[in-house]
Amino acid sequence: MTSDRLPVVVLGGTDEADLSAAVLAAQLDLPDAVTLRLELDAEAGTVRRVVHDATGTVDDRTSLMEHACHSCALREELVPALLELAGADRWPAALVVLPLGAELLPVGTALGTDVLDERVPEHLELRAVTAVVDPAGLVERVVAGTGGPEGAEVTAAVVAQLEYADVVVHSGHEAAPQDLTLLRHLARADALHVDSTLSVDGAALLAMRHDVDTASRCTSPLHRRPTGAEDADGITTVVLESWRPLHPHRLMEAMEPMVLASLRTRGAFWLPSRPDSVLAWDECCGQLRLGECARWDGKRRTHLVVTAHVDDVEEVRAAFEHALMTDAEMVGAAERWVGRPDGFEEWAGAA
Repeated sequence: MTSDRLPVVVLGGTDEADLSAAVLAAQLDLPDAVTLRLELDAEAGTVRRVVHDATGTVDDRTSLMEHACHSCALREELVPALLELAGADRWPAALVVLPLGAELLPVGTALGTDVLDERVPEHLELRAVTAVVDPAGLVERVVAGTGGPEGAEVTAAVVAQLEYADVVVHSGHEAAPQDLTLLRHLARADALHVDSTLSVDGAALLAMRHDVDTASRCTSPLHRRPTGAEDADGITTVVLESWRPLHPHRLMEAMEPMVLASLRTRGAFWLPSRPDSVLAWDECCGQLRLGECARWDGKRRTHLVVTAHVDDVEEVRAAFEHALMTDAEMVGAAERWVGRPDGFEEWAGAA
């Protein structure tokens, strides 16, 4: 090897056939690379690692998951496995194939920093984090309730992967212009788009450099911004923001219309009952996740990035503005609200 660090390319997706096709294309470009595939079996509580190269299978072992958290179990298997491969000094690069639907952010953080193992920066170099996505029917899939709970879970995984990835590989299935527009409104502005799995260029992936800070900021509730994609095909992205908090009671009323009229909403907000808490808003496929994600360090603000059909934007905006505290309500708000029950204990704990 020409470097002390093993270059690593990560590939994730939610469809086995599409992901395998992209991996094969990368392997053909990088015949000397080693491939590490991880498989999680939640029911059995096991994680399997399979390592192979051009000569055949190098390693195939199954171990018990040490964490109920799948992302944690994945990282704690992945990092030692890659460090072993780097230590063997046999391969010029490694391709990592993640379990279907795996979160990319914790993998990127584990392989791009020393947060999990201080040896990582010395021995591994994360080049590209890749999401293989089928854009066909994407708009329909993210509409509230489409596909039921299982379908919503898969689509939410698709959205999370494409919002973090350096490279978005389109599976090649025929997609409507509206689907492709929505994809552009969700993917990072600087993401490289590959129009089919057959067009995956392993050498090009290996030539990239994954920037953990940039990717993490793009998915952080505090730093969410529109991707800059042009409004087209009835799809738009708007920012709803204010220095004022949301009124807890009126927010309860506003959540349903905001969720139903949105394709994807993400960002941060605050409540007068929890003035120090940064509360994350993460809505996709009609499912809304709320919770404390940080503490305010500086000026508080409410900032939501909403991607929706053009015809639905005003409904979302009206519900948002209805939920905002008024100037009159802000007078003496601390005395009336701080530390008192606000109805959000289920999501954020006691105020």
